[in-house]
Amino acid sequence: MAEPLAFRVVRGGLLVAASSYFNILFGTQRSADENLLREGRLHDKICFVGKVMIDMLLRHREWALQRPVLERFDAAPGEYVLVTLHRPRNVDDAAKLTAIVEALSLVRERLSVIFPVHPRTRNRLKEFGLLERAMDLLGARLRELLGHLELLHLMARGRVVLTDSGGIQEETTIPGVRCLTLRPVTERPATVTVGSNWVIDSAPERVVPEVERIPGLLIAVSSPRGYHHLC
Repeated sequence: MAEPLAFRVVRGGLLVAASSYFNILFGTQRSADENLLREGRLHDKICFVGKVMIDMLLRHREWALQRPVLERFDAAPGEYVLVTLHRPRNVDDAAKLTAIVEALSLVRERLSVIFPVHPRTRNRLKEFGLLERAMDLLGARLRELLGHLELLHLMARGRVVLTDSGGIQEETTIPGVRCLTLRPVTERPATVTVGSNWVIDSAPERVVPEVERIPGLLIAVSSPRGYHHLC
């Protein structure tokens, strides 16, 4: 769920006020630098440092790709969809979660689906009587949460990622795998700008056609290193 507008305005106002007291301002993405310049901050006080999460991904990427992950799922590169789901907006609503499970059943008619299930999501699947249906659809590919390196491997080798995770929206900018965000908005607009992320919400009538649009090859993004630059 998006933050209430009043909260965002108050928080934004406090950040603007606080930024005037610092000698150096470190930005995590180019749009932050542009916002600071519009606020009247001096260019020589702004340093674009990128995001630590992306630095860590780049550092561990080759190690992650060497792990024998696909064999565990009997999956082939580029022939599966990776799903992560945990936001209350998607999993705490029985009707919405049911619709997502049904959408995954339609996706599975075209591609394999690998779904490491967040504990919150698993609890809701049980509570809403959907776990057995999900198990019937996905079987061994409905798994407990994976380690970060395993998830990076699956992310890099898949055809598309369906997620409501902000972090995964950013991480998919690096391997150039298409990310379909199952939310109506994103707090990571730079992922849309570079071309790796489509924000489609979670309605089945959107999810299935968008998955079908994805080619089997990696996509070209306008900034393949995403947020990773130093000043």
